[in-house]
Amino acid sequence: SYLREQGGTLRTGSEVKRLDELPPARAYVFDTSPSALARIAGLGSAYSHYRYGASAFKIDYALSGPVPWTAEAARRAGTVHIGPTATAIDAALTAAVEGRDPSVPFLITAQPSLTDPSRAPEGRHVFWVYGHVPAC
Repeated sequence: SYLREQGGTLRTGSEVKRLDELPPARAYVFDTSPSALARIAGLGSAYSHYRYGASAFKIDYALSGPVPWTAEAARRAGTVHIGPTATAIDAALTAAVEGRDPSVPFLITAQPSLTDPSRAPEGRHVFWVYGHVPAC
């Protein structure tokens, strides 16, 4: 709504292959990869050496109550990292960024409705779980 209030327009559901397919504007916002943007904008191989970071998998849950963690601190935390040790979590993230499968995976969880009840219907909770994996 803010974008529209400022005179902006959202265009979705269609593939943009070239910038000249778009109406004139002071700025465009693309939600795409650097190589796709270079192709659309006619920049050739401008981003051919771009190094992609790790990818992620994510699952969103709608819950009837808060997560029943056994650790009291986790029941109050907005974010909980799940892994054997901080060193193992760091090694797993490094492996994913370098394009290797982590030998010991880890998960990052978020419980946004603990601190912002408006994120879920009254009396309910949301819970996100994601992990970093090598980019394909």
